[in-house]
Amino acid sequence: MKIFFVLTACLVVFGLTFSKAQTTATDFTENDCAGTSHHLFSELESGKVIVLVFVMPCSSCFGPALTSYNIVESFQGSNPGQVLYYLSDDIGTTLCSQIDGWANSNGIGSNRSSFSSPNITMNDYGIAGMPKIVVLGGGIQHKIYYNENDASSGNSINIHSAINDALAETGISDISFFDKNFSLLIEYSNSTLKTSYSLNRSSQVNISVINSIGQEIKSISFANQLPGTHSHDFNFENISGGLYFINIKTNNGSYSRKFFIGK
Repeated sequence: MKIFFVLTACLVVFGLTFSKAQTTATDFTENDCAGTSHHLFSELESGKVIVLVFVMPCSSCFGPALTSYNIVESFQGSNPGQVLYYLSDDIGTTLCSQIDGWANSNGIGSNRSSFSSPNITMNDYGIAGMPKIVVLGGGIQHKIYYNENDASSGNSINIHSAINDALAETGISDISFFDKNFSLLIEYSNSTLKTSYSLNRSSQVNISVINSIGQEIKSISFANQLPGTHSHDFNFENISGGLYFINIKTNNGSYSRKFFIGK
């Protein structure tokens, strides 16, 4: 498997392929029931995977809605804060108090964002059905990885697989550039993490790779790296798949990037 991240200034390009016939998400900017504003595309482009669940609410919605919530929760250990659960009224006419009351009474926990807005409806995702579950991700591609209606929407294997697909193809762009002329290429292939970056001035450089629980697993340092393009490889042969961070520090500041490796 190969994953490419190419970054120059604020441009992110993903050299990824996806075999399923999919459409893209419908953007919105809307407050949730707690008053927090959400811009869907910004959250996707920040590397989030969103499980969007449409309910009336109704009795037949409970099972699939709870199943998808539990699956989202199962990712919090391996991908903390990256997989989100959005609970939305089907056409945006149900009071927030009713949606949250229904969720609470049916065991759907508090780690969710609830919505009731005509700007977020199941009609954005094709044929209506209750409930409707949609998995969104893919960074700047705003992809739909799963879109199912009615009782079959709660297929736990397919939801879990869709989230994994989205994580594998999602680049996280929480980027702090320390130099406008800085660029970085990350390529993972054949158990090797290849890094290539450019500097426009001499600098001390420290590169570290950190796992999802904060442990440094790889590092390399240079006392005085000259301007130009530099490449370094890290052997990942004995490293398990999952979420990782690459941190680069220079005299001018620091750069942090998340990436996901599937094995």
